[in-house]
Amino acid sequence: MPPDLLTYLAAVLILVLSPGPNLAIVLGNAVAGGRPAGLATVAGIVAGFGLYALATAGGLASLLVAVPGILGGLRLAGAAYLVWLGIRGLLRARTAAALPAASPHAGWRDAARDGLVTNLLNPKVVLFYVALVPNFIDPAGSVFHQSLALASLHAAVAATWFTLVTLAAAQVDRGLHRPRTVRLVQTISGTALILFGLRMALG
Repeated sequence: MPPDLLTYLAAVLILVLSPGPNLAIVLGNAVAGGRPAGLATVAGIVAGFGLYALATAGGLASLLVAVPGILGGLRLAGAAYLVWLGIRGLLRARTAAALPAASPHAGWRDAARDGLVTNLLNPKVVLFYVALVPNFIDPAGSVFHQSLALASLHAAVAATWFTLVTLAAAQVDRGLHRPRTVRLVQTISGTALILFGLRMALG
């Protein structure tokens, strides 16, 4: 493995393991909707990396440099979406005790959408693909194939980590009283998402 690829892998690990919106939404959905919802959220996140690979190959960095307002608009849209997800999580926490346990298969499409949109609107991920990934692409080779390979590595690391998070959350949920677990996790993840959104909006 070339040294520059090791550097890229280290950057990926830092990005994936750092607490952020993706972790909060995976944890919240895994507890609220069960393991299928958590895994669907992970699938949405991974799909987002694939779209960023295509965008990188298509000249995303050049577009953002040419039209700097796009990044600012994306940041505000992401902030608003995170705040909305956080408020939804807090509302879930309030009703968790009154509602019966949800089917583990319910809402997996919404969970996948949550993962995809949260990832696509995360400026940290955007900057990773705009500012960092191009440094690991050899202009003499195929930009498309290299972008896809780098995104695949990123997706594999993220999928492994967030799948472990999902399985751990599902395991904990089976060992505890479900409404209490949902209230606690939704309150924590909802509050975290709102804070992430506010921090993102403030730059």
